[in-house]
Amino acid sequence: MSKVMWTKLNIASLSPAAQAAFAAAKVGYKKHQELQAVAHQFAIDEADALVAGGIPETHTLAFGYRFGPEPAVAVVEKKAKTAPSGAKSLADIMAAQFVPEAPRLIKKVA
Repeated sequence: MSKVMWTKLNIASLSPAAQAAFAAAKVGYKKHQELQAVAHQFAIDEADALVAGGIPETHTLAFGYRFGPEPAVAVVEKKAKTAPSGAKSLADIMAAQFVPEAPRLIKKVA
């Protein structure tokens, strides 16, 4: 099985209809994120109250939704945030996927 390579898509490179659909989805997703953050914080606060002295500052709860609407939860170390990579146009993404790889020059050993 090949590895999937995710690339951030520049929405402005799409048709106006596709841009409008993504804009509408973004509004709904933003509301979902806000409500989910509130729910996560309630769960973290409740978990913190269950541990003598609270959850250490170096740890938090992580939530996963891969297996359905009810979240899976794990106690994890807090991670430092990383900077996101730049967005690319759909044409650039497709070109990078289907352009043949340049031949590699092999240096002859004497």
